[in-house]
Amino acid sequence: MSANWRLGLLLCVHAPSSDSRVLHETFALIEAAEALGYHGAWVAQHHFGRGTPHAAHRAWTAR
Repeated sequence: MSANWRLGLLLCVHAPSSDSRVLHETFALIEAAEALGYHGAWVAQHHFGRGTPHAAHRAWTAR
């Protein structure tokens, strides 16, 4: 019996540079993972640090 594997990607994003650059690089990484056959991506949310704005998550999921 063969198993159907679905791969996901968990990203813990840190922002050493500008927010817009980090978002662009994160989205590019997710798109590359999709091209390699990954089926999902999750971005860790940090409540007490510089996190990804909710608008960025909505923009990504709306595409």
